[in-house]
Amino acid sequence: MKLKKNVVFVHIPKAGGTSIRSFMGSQVDSKNIFDEKDLHHFPRFENLKIQRPMLFMSHLGFDFVKDAQADAFVLLRHPIERLLSLYSYVMFPGNNIPLIGSRYIEPMSLSEFFSSDRPEIRMNIDNAQIWQVASGYSARHRELRLKNGATLDRIAYQAAKNLDEAVVFGVLENLEGFYQGIVDYFGTQTSRKINPEKKNISQHRVQWDELNASEKKLVENCVTNEWDLYEKAKKGVAAATI
Repeated sequence: MKLKKNVVFVHIPKAGGTSIRSFMGSQVDSKNIFDEKDLHHFPRFENLKIQRPMLFMSHLGFDFVKDAQADAFVLLRHPIERLLSLYSYVMFPGNNIPLIGSRYIEPMSLSEFFSSDRPEIRMNIDNAQIWQVASGYSARHRELRLKNGATLDRIAYQAAKNLDEAVVFGVLENLEGFYQGIVDYFGTQTSRKINPEKKNISQHRVQWDELNASEKKLVENCVTNEWDLYEKAKKGVAAATI
């Protein structure tokens, strides 16, 4: 189908986004899907010179959504589960798409990973969901916001406000509901029973019960400000069709 306005899927890493992108792409005429490779360096929307409404799917933030005057789709994941999946995926990617370039990391224990000061790691683990929903994903983006006086409390507040503006939002733990929100928005399918294909699954998943007390504390300290947003996202909202 053709789009009447820009649509952005805010893909939060390791929150089911790859599967969502595949499904959303199937709902839209291919010529209206913006090429992901041109979004890897987090361009400003106005620099893309878009001539018609497009579907954007990448690790974008809400600053891009607002600049594009777009309808936003946002899927979050339980903060601890996302971090365990992230670590497992980065350390054991198998044949999946790398999330963090191998030049930035070496095999790390869980404690080494969550204690690392590498920006490429920290941007993915330090309250990453509220940052992306509030503003943007990249380490440079975050650095500029902090330099301009942003606080985590303010970022969390902005994320909650932005979530209310998304046409469809939800959590990975209710994936079928989120898919139904996509269907309701695009109006392209009528079946209530949707069995989405799962992609980019971690090869060797670390379990919470396997961690010792100090490891658990390291992980928990990375998501101190994400819980309210996650609880809000669990309530979910389905959009009307376009």
